[in-house]
Amino acid sequence: MQLEIHALLSLSSLGSSTYPTSTWCLDEMSAIADLHRQKKQIVVPVFCGITSSDVGRRGGPYDVHFNSEQYSKIPNRVDRWKFDAKYLAKVYGFPINPERPETKQLEEIIAFVTKELNHKFTIDISDLIGIQPRVADLERRLKLTSEDVPFQILEILGMSGIGKTVLAKILFDRISYQFDACCFIQDVNHIHKTHGRGATTKIQKQIIHQLFQEEDLQFLSSPEIVKMLQDRLCNPNLPKRALIVLDDVDDPNQWHELRILPNFLGAGSRVVITTRFEHILNVNTTAYEIYEAPLLNDDDALKLFLTKVSKSDYPSTTVSGVSHKIIEYAQRLPSAIENLASSFHPMGEELWERELVKWRKYPNEKFMKSLQETSYDELNRDEKVIFLDIACFFGGKRKKYVEHILGTKMSDPYLAIQEIRRKSLITIRNHEIHMHQMLRELGKNIVRDKYPEEPKYWSRLWDVEDFQKVLMSDMKANKVQTIVLDDDVSKHEDMKIEGLSNMRDLRLLILHHKSSSENLTFRFNELYYLLWHGYSFTSLSLSIWYNLVELNLINSRIQQLWEGSQPILSWQAIPNLKMVDLSNSKNLKEMPSFEGCRGLVRLDLSGCTNLTKVHESIGLLKELDCLSLQDCTSLALLDFGTNCQLRSLRTLLLSGCTKLEHTPDLSGLSNLRYLDLERCTNLSTVHRSIGEHATLKYLSLRGCINLVHPPDIVNGNSSLLILDLSGCMRITNLLCRRRKFAPSSCLESLIFLSSDFLEPTRTLDFVAKMRCLERPNPKKQGFGSVFDRDWLCSKLTYLNLAYCHELRRFPELSFHGLHEMKGTLERYPQLSIIGQDYIFSASTV
Repeated sequence: MQLEIHALLSLSSLGSSTYPTSTWCLDEMSAIADLHRQKKQIVVPVFCGITSSDVGRRGGPYDVHFNSEQYSKIPNRVDRWKFDAKYLAKVYGFPINPERPETKQLEEIIAFVTKELNHKFTIDISDLIGIQPRVADLERRLKLTSEDVPFQILEILGMSGIGKTVLAKILFDRISYQFDACCFIQDVNHIHKTHGRGATTKIQKQIIHQLFQEEDLQFLSSPEIVKMLQDRLCNPNLPKRALIVLDDVDDPNQWHELRILPNFLGAGSRVVITTRFEHILNVNTTAYEIYEAPLLNDDDALKLFLTKVSKSDYPSTTVSGVSHKIIEYAQRLPSAIENLASSFHPMGEELWERELVKWRKYPNEKFMKSLQETSYDELNRDEKVIFLDIACFFGGKRKKYVEHILGTKMSDPYLAIQEIRRKSLITIRNHEIHMHQMLRELGKNIVRDKYPEEPKYWSRLWDVEDFQKVLMSDMKANKVQTIVLDDDVSKHEDMKIEGLSNMRDLRLLILHHKSSSENLTFRFNELYYLLWHGYSFTSLSLSIWYNLVELNLINSRIQQLWEGSQPILSWQAIPNLKMVDLSNSKNLKEMPSFEGCRGLVRLDLSGCTNLTKVHESIGLLKELDCLSLQDCTSLALLDFGTNCQLRSLRTLLLSGCTKLEHTPDLSGLSNLRYLDLERCTNLSTVHRSIGEHATLKYLSLRGCINLVHPPDIVNGNSSLLILDLSGCMRITNLLCRRRKFAPSSCLESLIFLSSDFLEPTRTLDFVAKMRCLERPNPKKQGFGSVFDRDWLCSKLTYLNLAYCHELRRFPELSFHGLHEMKGTLERYPQLSIIGQDYIFSASTV
């Protein structure tokens, strides 16, 4: 667009009180207003002696002249002058202040006009959908008008195809005129790929040429170019306030090798980088801001598609259902929307649905290739593996879950996932890993490779139909290594699950399937992770064990871990096994020797209701961290053997073991922190070794209705924080071996304090050291008045008085730290509260 300035001197008369006395001046004013309205030419009103508001004000100098006798015979011209005067009064201009030197004000006007004349907007953004608010946001982040920001780097971050380069170009076009010198270097990464070692010198030459208009640089050597660049930047006689934009930087060295230090640039300089790599420059400065380029919103995405597919700036306002499906598939990515629109443009709307189905199965090859070059191809080996796994299986899954599974085959997936996120290929939201639909399509496209119709040659299977197709095919030369199927495949009645036995390269299997077959012979010699919900077979083949790291057979029908009468395994037999989960496998009757898997870290047998025996060699598992036997209702005895080495065990869950009469000897569990014996209704005693544990934090005996002798838990070294004795009504007194029960110095919470446990005269001293007390149960005669005397309990922050119906008085000035009291005043009409106000919870439990 060509921009001009028209008659600055005549315009300056607009602001004088004598201006409206000249019909020639008023006609010129109207002509100038037409040029501003119709041709968008620049107009700069200058107001001398009056303000812009005086021009259109009723009773002002203009209004007086327009209504004078002089102009009464030319009403049409006067109406036009009135309209144009008001119009120009609203245009940005300069009021002349008589108290300031005119020369200074004239310099300001000239500077403004000069900048306006020198700057030509080369990009028309009126047809770029959703771009204007983003560019405005970038300008705000650069703080161009702030004198407190002498230098700043702005990183425009985002995945490939999101529009980073377009944003940078428009930003450059909008702000470059505000700098003494500026340069825009496009596609830095491509220059490095095509020019190799000479790339840095080529970029430096472009910078010198654009900043300082230097010519004939082609024959200068690399050292000469470096010296010239630094000399020019440090020369006080050359332009200092610079704008440097580098597009598509993917390596911090691409910036550092340019040898442009921030102190070389003048105050007010700015550097803008577009990249897919978060914090790409890795510079030590606080003046570094990252702008994450957003996807289009739904309305803009739909408008972009309709505009491109119709090739019209004024697309139809009628929106079909398939249009919304297309936008949902493209997930508001501008490049994907434009490519889809380009494919759909030649055909009628009635064919869009079919074309979308085709796109889902066979995405546009050119678009996929471009996306692959700027994303997948630049990853290292581990990152490529994880990228494909996320694309095919783990999009939307919990980050910890994905790290856990991938950790079975690589040393540290956390770092690789972080690097993939830093490269804008995934995002982490609400602790979940999310990958854009187009990147997921890319990953699946890479897996299909040269055999899009023959899934047996793919490394990964994620679709039930493809899985069934492989099972029904000739299994020779199949390449399947990973199968993850979230859907239950049992509904496919013709599924020949036995074909799995021929997938000898299988490494990871996650499956939901219940089969009517009685047995299945596995030959998964390379398998390291197995999760099979509803496993219907009675045992496992020994051939799967050697490389296996994790075994999950939840809700299975397994009776024994391997078929036949096998001898005790040597320690070499299962060297890699870390986790076993057989929860709710109700046909499992006993666990074999653990001699061969001493690296086991977690064992979950909860809900195995027919389990009667756990081999005592479990005590040899030095690495075991968690053991769960919850609701093993047939387990009557648990023995860790005479040489217990469970020094790593921190969590032991035995709740619901209703036949368990005695706890095992716990003396070898030197790091035990959490012990749950809840609902062990047949339990009568707790092994005395529990009193030796200086690390135990939590002990629950809730619902142990036959427990007569209290646990000997409290001695001088105890670290117990929470003790739950709810329902243990047969305990008559809390005693330890040598003295009456005295609370641990660390005991913070006691759930259910019965008057049968303690003498009333000792209760106050007991509670005084706690932080949390739930359901004190003052039923014994005289216990209801136990609070009659004032006493100090400075640590207590939570007190539950639910069901304490006999409580009559509450002490004053005692609970300085109390934050919440559970129970309501209505429940205790006889209770008189003395002293400070307490906060009662609305809940009454």
